[in-house]
Amino acid sequence: HRPDLEPVAVNEVIASMETLLRFTLGDRIEFALALTEGASAAICDRQQLENALLNLAINARDAMPGGGRLVIETYHAELGAERANLRRGRYIGIRVSDTGSGMAPEVAERAFDPFYTTKPAGRGTGMGLTMTRHFVERFRGCVELKSALGQGTSIMLYLPCPRDRGEARGAEEAMSRPAYQA
Repeated sequence: HRPDLEPVAVNEVIASMETLLRFTLGDRIEFALALTEGASAAICDRQQLENALLNLAINARDAMPGGGRLVIETYHAELGAERANLRRGRYIGIRVSDTGSGMAPEVAERAFDPFYTTKPAGRGTGMGLTMTRHFVERFRGCVELKSALGQGTSIMLYLPCPRDRGEARGAEEAMSRPAYQA
């Protein structure tokens, strides 16, 4: 799949997935959206964003076998040099937060490693978070994870907002780089 390089209306994507996400989460998990009104578009690929959100929802569901709460929210962020490899500028943040089991620090450190999973055999590939990080970084964004045992997990995706018409060309250049470096 060759990524679409047009700006993506993040709130519209999330809202269009609400029924699928509710079905995926099941009846035991309360689901809420907190979408910032007038949220900016992001430079990314719609299909890859949908896959990332679905993977994050599945991970959250699996971390809450007895039920819980999942919230997806959007917000604006001004980011820059404080994060490695980021250009200073406006980003749209997408936070996916759950009230699940959370992760111990040693698990959180490896959460984005390819093929790393804490799920039983046959229940996961260990590639969901890896692919999510790769997708976000491919479009010059970043991913952050905050988690504590017994307190749940929040994953924040930061995708760049378009600066000008040349932004898609910059994303095209990013597509020609290696997928990810080990």
